Amino acid sequence: MLPVARVGYLIALKVLSESDERLQDRIDLKVLAAVATQEDGSTAEAAVRLIRARGYHRGRALRKRLRRWRGE
Repeated sequence: MLPVARVGYLIALKVLSESDERLQDRIDLKVLAAVATQEDGSTAEAAVRLIRARGYHRGRALRKRLRRWRGE
């Protein structure tokens, strides 16, 4: 078996890369958000915190963006 990325981590990375110029990321986020479980949401939340803590957030408010995609 090969390890694969889980939905929560994919959501976090798509939230990081999503922009007006990257339509595919928005499409992917919409699909991922539709199938995400509560556990996936928690994983995504932890991942965006880690991205910010490590300084890779590109000056973006990732938690705010994530909440928007989660419908909060």
